[in-house]
Amino acid sequence: MGKRVLIVDDAEDMRVLIGRILSARGYDVDVAATLAEARSKRPGDYDAVVTDVRLGRERGADLVDDLRSLDPAAVQRCLMITGGAPGALPADVAVLAKPFRPAQLVAAVRALTGAPGAVTAGDAGAVAPVPEEGHQPAAARPAAWRLLDVSRRRRARERRAVADFLHDGPIQEVAAATLELQWMRRSLPPDQAQAVDAVARRLDAAAVGLRWLVDEEWRLAESSSGLALPGLTAALQQRTAWLLSAALEVDTGRAAELRPDELPVVVDVAELMLLATVPEEMPARARLVAEASDSLILMTLTVWPGGPDQATADPAPAHPALDMLAAALAASARFEPGAGHWTATLTLPR
Repeated sequence: MGKRVLIVDDAEDMRVLIGRILSARGYDVDVAATLAEARSKRPGDYDAVVTDVRLGRERGADLVDDLRSLDPAAVQRCLMITGGAPGALPADVAVLAKPFRPAQLVAAVRALTGAPGAVTAGDAGAVAPVPEEGHQPAAARPAAWRLLDVSRRRRARERRAVADFLHDGPIQEVAAATLELQWMRRSLPPDQAQAVDAVARRLDAAAVGLRWLVDEEWRLAESSSGLALPGLTAALQQRTAWLLSAALEVDTGRAAELRPDELPVVVDVAELMLLATVPEEMPARARLVAEASDSLILMTLTVWPGGPDQATADPAPAHPALDMLAAALAASARFEPGAGHWTATLTLPR
């Protein structure tokens, strides 16, 4: 009898395709659609457990945690399949991203059942937790900052809802179609196999676009409590990329006095400043200088609007927009138009 593999996926087409691929390689495969069904099959007895990260409203990580509680070494026999849905994955569990090729699936399962050292989720690009002493009590935070906290949570929930839809819909369909094509290719003559390969490349390109919406970069940009000063520049550039034609230039050399819980505020306000002062669909470059004193945070944004073939934008609408933003944040504002650029400054009480 070959190595035993349990496949846990709420999507029937994925269960069937993964099972078919692994069975063809000599594995003895069982399948489950829910956590209850998986638990009833004694998952700890299998040589490998392959589970989707999302199982409808359930989480594949819960099954991994069950196995870990019984035998910590069991996680080395687990493989989590993800379409990029946000949320931390266990760092010591192997991960395979959708869509994947049959050979990638087989290699990942083989690493669990044969050779140690499978690729794991790791912590590349992750944000280190922030010590509690780096935070100001919530009640002491300015009211406008507390509103930003609420907006940040709303935005995170909205993105999770979008990511869940993409995972359970388009990404799942692309992953299934990729596996189906690769399975069909085995029995096709060379000329038809080339056509299948061309379609598979298109599916891969579509998957890249879908995964961009739910990839790990957004975890850094949306973190409300996990930023550290070295990660501030990356977070600012990620959050503001959609408003600019080039990456935001950032100077945080005078921001060392900022508390960790103030860093997400700087990210939020920088995005709002650009949203208020850069005309819609206008190519623009910008530079942000952030600094802190005992009682104030000073943010100075310089904007160079217009592209090489486009006249410089009129700065007049940016001034009242900045004033409205300052009023909402209980901040003071200064606007300075210049030759080919303008500078907007917000001074926020800490």
